[in-house]
Amino acid sequence: MRALVNLLFFPGGLFLIVLALTYEFLDRKLIARFQNRIGPRWYQTVADIVKLLIKEEITPATAHPTLFGVLPVVAMSGCGVSDLIEHGVQGLLAGNQADLVQHLVRLIADA
Repeated sequence: MRALVNLLFFPGGLFLIVLALTYEFLDRKLIARFQNRIGPRWYQTVADIVKLLIKEEITPATAHPTLFGVLPVVAMSGCGVSDLIEHGVQGLLAGNQADLVQHLVRLIADA
């Protein structure tokens, strides 16, 4: 439970979720205005997220069920998730805000 709270609040995760939903809503409204349409209601983005989360996952009959579920996680682990983990240490890279800033500066300098 503590890890979930740290994920949502410490690095601003909850703020980022709300910000992403707001940007998605504004993007849809702007595109609709360009096409002379009204656009979605304010809750449409949240409704789409809820719909996505409650969908049933269908595994193809010829696929191995365990591999079908695990391989996307394995594929994503090599796409930058390893940058969040420090060698030999479990958990997030930074323990406090100053460490987070220091590590982000170092990651930007490496890019």
